[in-house]
Amino acid sequence: MKQRWIGMMVFLGLSMTLTPIPSLSQGATEILKLDPAWIAMERRVRGLLGSEGQKTLLDMAYAQVAVDACRDGSLDKEAVSQSLDALASPPKKAPLAQRAFENEMMNYLGVYTGLLIAESFIDHPAFCQGLKAVLARKGGPSRWLHTKPR
Repeated sequence: MKQRWIGMMVFLGLSMTLTPIPSLSQGATEILKLDPAWIAMERRVRGLLGSEGQKTLLDMAYAQVAVDACRDGSLDKEAVSQSLDALASPPKKAPLAQRAFENEMMNYLGVYTGLLIAESFIDHPAFCQGLKAVLARKGGPSRWLHTKPR
């Protein structure tokens, strides 16, 4: 299972870019246009994974995009793989239902990644400034980041 997750992460694009909520800057109004997509995604992912699972998936997407957007660290692929395995391990389901669940979860990870990439391109300086704050805190996206340059 772990190899499949790592393969999916590579497929989803470890070389993508991301942005936290920026301060009011020139790009802030453009980023706000993404709010309807963020709201819809939050509702869908919470329906699939619950509140904690939704936050974990979003944090993971942020981590994978951040490493390429700001070049300030690297992704801990083993930790990502373990976290994805944990998210995909709800109560036992029939094999087809489990596969559908995993596919939907990975699809949502990809959508989160895409939204974050969009935000990072809209206001790259704000995104990378936000990453510094993320790395200073324990938990959240920093769980999957090595702070040493690659």
